[in-house]
Amino acid sequence: MNSPNSFQVVDYTSDFHPKAGDGGDHHTGRGKFVHLRGPDGEYLVLSPIALTKYHAQVVARFCRDREDASFLMAPSGETGSFTLRGWRIFGGGLFHFDRESRTLRLYGRSQAYGAFDPERLLNLIPRAAGWHDVTVVTGAPL
Repeated sequence: MNSPNSFQVVDYTSDFHPKAGDGGDHHTGRGKFVHLRGPDGEYLVLSPIALTKYHAQVVARFCRDREDASFLMAPSGETGSFTLRGWRIFGGGLFHFDRESRTLRLYGRSQAYGAFDPERLLNLIPRAAGWHDVTVVTGAPL
Protein backbone atom coordinates (compact mmCIF):
# COMPACT_ATOMS: atom_id res chain seq x y z
CA MET A 1 0.00 0.00 0.00
CA ASN A 2 1.24 3.48 -0.86
CA SER A 3 1.62 6.35 1.59
CA PRO A 4 -1.40 8.70 1.66
CA ASN A 5 0.98 11.41 0.36
CA SER A 6 2.36 9.35 -2.54
CA PHE A 7 1.77 10.04 -6.21
CA GLN A 8 1.82 7.36 -8.87
CA VAL A 9 1.37 7.34 -12.65
CA VAL A 10 -0.57 4.32 -13.91
CA ASP A 11 0.17 3.96 -17.63
CA TYR A 12 -2.11 1.61 -19.57
CA THR A 13 -0.64 2.65 -22.93
CA SER A 14 1.87 -0.18 -22.65
CA ASP A 15 -1.10 -2.60 -22.80
CA PHE A 16 -1.87 -1.45 -26.32
CA HIS A 17 0.76 -2.33 -28.89
CA PRO A 18 -0.03 -1.28 -32.46
CA LYS A 19 0.61 -4.02 -35.01
CA ALA A 20 3.22 -3.47 -37.68
CA GLY A 21 1.67 -1.89 -40.73
CA ASP A 22 -1.49 -0.69 -38.97
CA GLY A 23 -0.42 2.94 -39.08
CA GLY A 24 0.10 3.03 -35.31
CA ASP A 25 2.95 4.99 -33.83
CA HIS A 26 5.15 2.87 -31.54
CA HIS A 27 6.92 5.93 -30.10
CA THR A 28 3.94 7.89 -28.86
CA GLY A 29 0.96 7.25 -26.67
CA ARG A 30 -2.27 9.17 -26.98
CA GLY A 31 -5.43 8.87 -25.02
CA LYS A 32 -7.42 10.02 -22.04
CA PHE A 33 -6.35 10.54 -18.45
CA VAL A 34 -7.97 10.91 -15.05
CA HIS A 35 -6.41 12.38 -11.88
CA LEU A 36 -7.75 10.94 -8.61
CA ARG A 37 -6.92 10.55 -4.93
CA GLY A 38 -7.82 7.85 -2.42
CA PRO A 39 -6.79 6.72 1.03
CA ASP A 40 -3.45 5.41 -0.26
CA GLY A 41 -2.36 8.36 -2.39
CA GLU A 42 -2.90 10.19 -5.66
CA TYR A 43 -2.88 8.72 -9.16
CA LEU A 44 -2.67 9.92 -12.72
CA VAL A 45 -4.16 7.18 -14.90
CA LEU A 46 -3.25 7.22 -18.61
CA SER A 47 -5.17 5.03 -21.05
CA PRO A 48 -5.19 4.83 -24.86
CA ILE A 49 -8.49 5.69 -26.52
CA ALA A 50 -8.33 2.34 -28.32
CA LEU A 51 -8.89 0.66 -24.93
CA THR A 52 -11.01 3.24 -23.10
CA LYS A 53 -13.10 5.60 -25.19
CA TYR A 54 -14.58 7.43 -22.18
CA HIS A 55 -13.04 8.81 -19.00
CA ALA A 56 -15.45 6.69 -16.94
CA GLN A 57 -13.95 3.60 -18.59
CA VAL A 58 -10.48 4.72 -17.47
CA VAL A 59 -11.76 4.92 -13.88
CA ALA A 60 -13.57 1.57 -14.19
CA ARG A 61 -10.41 -0.15 -15.43
CA PHE A 62 -8.33 1.37 -12.64
CA CYS A 63 -10.87 0.13 -10.07
CA ARG A 64 -11.07 -3.34 -11.60
CA ASP A 65 -7.28 -3.70 -11.70
CA ARG A 66 -6.95 -2.74 -8.04
CA GLU A 67 -9.48 -5.40 -6.94
CA ASP A 68 -10.30 -3.31 -3.90
CA ALA A 69 -13.66 -3.69 -2.16
CA SER A 70 -13.70 0.03 -1.30
CA PHE A 71 -14.24 0.69 -5.00
CA LEU A 72 -18.00 0.52 -4.86
CA MET A 73 -18.86 2.36 -8.05
CA ALA A 74 -22.18 4.05 -8.57
CA PRO A 75 -23.15 5.73 -11.84
CA SER A 76 -23.78 9.43 -11.42
CA GLY A 77 -25.29 11.87 -13.87
CA GLU A 78 -25.76 11.57 -17.58
CA THR A 79 -22.05 11.71 -18.39
CA GLY A 80 -21.47 8.10 -17.40
CA SER A 81 -19.16 9.10 -14.57
CA PHE A 82 -18.71 7.07 -11.39
CA THR A 83 -18.68 8.00 -7.74
CA LEU A 84 -16.02 6.14 -5.76
CA ARG A 85 -16.47 5.71 -2.02
CA GLY A 86 -13.53 7.31 -0.23
CA TRP A 87 -12.01 8.72 -3.43
CA ARG A 88 -11.94 12.12 -5.10
CA ILE A 89 -11.65 12.55 -8.86
CA PHE A 90 -9.95 15.88 -9.58
CA GLY A 91 -10.63 15.89 -13.33
CA GLY A 92 -9.29 14.57 -16.58
CA GLY A 93 -8.43 15.33 -20.16
CA LEU A 94 -6.40 14.12 -23.11
CA PHE A 95 -2.71 13.31 -23.30
CA HIS A 96 0.05 12.78 -25.81
CA PHE A 97 3.22 11.06 -24.58
CA ASP A 98 6.29 11.05 -26.81
CA ARG A 99 8.51 8.27 -25.47
CA GLU A 100 11.57 9.33 -27.48
CA SER A 101 11.67 12.89 -26.17
CA ARG A 102 10.08 11.88 -22.83
CA THR A 103 7.49 14.65 -23.16
CA LEU A 104 3.98 14.33 -21.75
CA ARG A 105 1.41 16.86 -22.97
CA LEU A 106 -1.84 17.19 -20.99
CA TYR A 107 -4.77 19.17 -22.39
CA GLY A 108 -8.54 19.36 -22.74
CA ARG A 109 -11.07 18.33 -20.14
CA SER A 110 -13.26 15.39 -19.22
CA GLN A 111 -16.99 15.67 -19.87
CA ALA A 112 -17.57 13.28 -16.98
CA TYR A 113 -15.16 14.71 -14.39
CA GLY A 114 -14.34 18.25 -15.54
CA ALA A 115 -11.05 20.02 -16.08
CA PHE A 116 -7.79 18.95 -14.45
CA ASP A 117 -5.52 21.21 -12.40
CA PRO A 118 -2.45 21.80 -14.62
CA GLU A 119 -0.27 23.31 -11.87
CA ARG A 120 -0.93 20.44 -9.49
CA LEU A 121 0.01 17.81 -12.09
CA LEU A 122 3.07 19.79 -13.26
CA ASN A 123 4.32 19.59 -9.66
CA LEU A 124 3.30 15.98 -8.93
CA ILE A 125 4.32 14.04 -12.05
CA PRO A 126 8.11 14.52 -11.65
CA ARG A 127 7.79 12.98 -8.13
CA ALA A 128 6.36 9.72 -9.50
CA ALA A 129 8.69 6.73 -9.80
CA GLY A 130 10.04 6.49 -13.35
CA TRP A 131 8.74 9.94 -14.33
CA HIS A 132 11.42 12.27 -12.91
CA ASP A 133 12.98 12.75 -16.35
CA VAL A 134 9.71 13.48 -18.16
CA THR A 135 9.01 17.00 -19.39
CA VAL A 136 5.37 17.82 -18.69
CA VAL A 137 3.57 20.52 -20.69
CA THR A 138 -0.03 21.60 -20.71
CA GLY A 139 -2.20 23.07 -23.42
CA ALA A 140 -3.48 21.80 -26.74
CA PRO A 141 -0.93 20.61 -29.31
CA LEU A 142 -0.05 23.10 -32.03
